[in-house]
Amino acid sequence: MTTASPDLTRIRCLNHGDREAVARCPGCHSYFCRECVIEHEGRMICASCLQAESQVSEKKSRSFRGLKSLGKILSAVFAFGVAWLFFMLVGRMVIWSKVGFDWLGNQ
Repeated sequence: MTTASPDLTRIRCLNHGDREAVARCPGCHSYFCRECVIEHEGRMICASCLQAESQVSEKKSRSFRGLKSLGKILSAVFAFGVAWLFFMLVGRMVIWSKVGFDWLGNQ
């Protein structure tokens, strides 16, 4: 079953009834003239759908903002722990070498 695409010369812009439609918005499926559509991420989209998309992406970025801060804090705590462990072991090795600790356990 094939569906015939509509003839755009007969279809008018949703906002400007006297202008020919040049594109169909993939979000709302309405037809618009050149003035009413914007190219965004490789597709032609109307202003209201673009605004709705930007609000959704803004909400997503706000929700990840807290996770990014938590990740930075956890990374800093982990780095501090590794540095503390390293210097503690180096210090003990220095002390043990001065008192004659045998690393291999030989008498």
